[in-house]
Amino acid sequence: MTLPKRSPIDTEETPIEERIQKALKHYRRCLGTKEEVSIRKAAKLYGIKNWERLRGRLHGARPRENRSAEMQRLSPMEESVLVTWCLQLYNWGWPARITQLRRMAVELLKEKGDTRELGSCWQGAFLRRHPELKSKFVPPRDRKRYLAQSRDNFLHWFNMYLQQKTQHQVHDDDTWNLDEKGVMMGIAGKVRVILPKYEKNPYSTHPGNREWVTSTECCSLTGRKLGSWTIFKGKMQQKKWFQTMECLEEQDYTISTSESGWTDNELGLAYLEEHFEPQTRETKGEQGYRILIVDGHESHITTQAIRFCVDHKIILLCLPPHTTHLLQPLDVGVFSPLAVAYKNGILKRYSFTSSIVLDKVDFLEVWHAARKEAMTPETIQSAWKKAGILPNDPRMIDPKVVLSQLPQEPSIDQNAVPSQKAVPSQNAVPSRPTTPNREIPPVTDWKTPKTVPELEKMLEGLQDDKITDEDQLQLIQKIGKAASDAIVTLRATQSINTELMGKANEKEKRKENREGGDYGMARVMGQAELHRREQYRLDMIFQKAAIPFFTPLSLDIFTVNIYTKATRPLSPKKQNQLFQRSVKPILGHLTPDIFAPRQSNTTVLSIQEEPVKISRAGKALETVKNTAERHRKKAQQRVNKMPQMEALTVQTLSGRTCTQIRTIRN
Repeated sequence: MTLPKRSPIDTEETPIEERIQKALKHYRRCLGTKEEVSIRKAAKLYGIKNWERLRGRLHGARPRENRSAEMQRLSPMEESVLVTWCLQLYNWGWPARITQLRRMAVELLKEKGDTRELGSCWQGAFLRRHPELKSKFVPPRDRKRYLAQSRDNFLHWFNMYLQQKTQHQVHDDDTWNLDEKGVMMGIAGKVRVILPKYEKNPYSTHPGNREWVTSTECCSLTGRKLGSWTIFKGKMQQKKWFQTMECLEEQDYTISTSESGWTDNELGLAYLEEHFEPQTRETKGEQGYRILIVDGHESHITTQAIRFCVDHKIILLCLPPHTTHLLQPLDVGVFSPLAVAYKNGILKRYSFTSSIVLDKVDFLEVWHAARKEAMTPETIQSAWKKAGILPNDPRMIDPKVVLSQLPQEPSIDQNAVPSQKAVPSQNAVPSRPTTPNREIPPVTDWKTPKTVPELEKMLEGLQDDKITDEDQLQLIQKIGKAASDAIVTLRATQSINTELMGKANEKEKRKENREGGDYGMARVMGQAELHRREQYRLDMIFQKAAIPFFTPLSLDIFTVNIYTKATRPLSPKKQNQLFQRSVKPILGHLTPDIFAPRQSNTTVLSIQEEPVKISRAGKALETVKNTAERHRKKAQQRVNKMPQMEALTVQTLSGRTCTQIRTIRN
């Protein structure tokens, strides 16, 4: 009877060093028992092809990585510090450059007295020894986009979407995303080609027409897409455009023109009225609501567009600023394959006819084929999932898909613990290469280590068999004190860095707010937004009406002496007191709504759909007039109570004239 073949416990997916350690542990545990296995069986059991490698480890051989550590200028412990430092900088959004890594390594070498120049290939060997790190060219990211990546901002968006979807019982088929895609008609981009081996300046030709065309796309959560809406640069539409679309059997298409080839407010409103609303009018939800997700482009959130959406039960959800690269499904997973399909279509159409220029008719044909190839239901649903919105799923949202792509916020607890791969293994040699006959100094000469070499020297003392248990205990206490000091210093430094980074980010956000930057939350563009815009309009009317009215007023009117009718200088404190006493009560009666135009055929709607009351306008203006008249009367009364003076001209006996002033009694 043959026994069944035993399968290996660990496959080759597990790192070889980890499998060797497990095999050694298993062999030693079973040694001298009924389950004792040979070295060959232990190696085979854990998927180690070369069993002699396991035998060498039993006889004292060291791993290859540890043998190479003797030739390294930085010990494994010091390199683990560099790995932790690189990971920490990446989590803070400041990935370390090669020059910064070399500078940090030179600082560690100088700390232990090594002043030799670092090799030119050191960083390559360092990255090979630590596969958890890699060097890569990364594109720069816009500072506004980086500052807007707040987890609270993203969670607010998902909660708002979930609330609107459940409150109005919107079906997945009635959830849409709208965005524009700009295309240069004749630009194909880079392509991989076959060319002679020694060609120095390779190139490929393309039509080269750089005229911009805008295509407005809209797709649903279930994978549906609406007809094409193309915007050409021009003023007049040509008949052959529509003939081409009819030949392509395109349905529900629209071709429009603009002066620049981009969309504007009028075209954005026309898209909602003539394209989106008719094609999505038949809803599957019980309440008949539709959700339309848009970005903050001006053409999407005009007052006319919001009012149209409110009237037709379209819930207009505006994404947070600078987050469309993560939250907008069309940007996340649709436009990229669409651009690739269009590029391939141009190359296929003009592969041997580079002298022909791509016109608008050719563009319609190539773009139609690209939309048919790239905008499939599977691609559209995959894009929604990448944006954190799940189709045909009771959970409806999955914020972890998006939050996992955000840079980690600075945290003391997260950054204080190094990566698991960065920690040296138990069998790693923690010290520099030593001489076997090296004498260990007496324990009484040991001090608390302040540098890494001193700590490694103390660890060597622990491994010496000549040191007694009491001496080892004292060494462990010294090492523990050094470790506690290092941890406290590290935590204090990280706390200061976290606080400084928080203040720097707040300063950047305040600066952007002063310059007009907006890192606001997602918004529902509905009745509340219409009311806010109406209040803003009234504020603008107030400013236009109030500035000309109060421009003649200045603090100089309070510096007139009513007794002498002459100006006198007053201190700024006195001027402020007079201004607060006299002008502030007048301004307190003024409100923005008193300047709203009073017309019989014009109604200003508030959030409760009621006309704004403007009856206080006359009362407020009458108060201003009465207050000014009262102050004038009081000043006149004070002047009347003063003794009246008159000047008399008198001629003396000598013939000379003089002026005498006398008081006239009332």
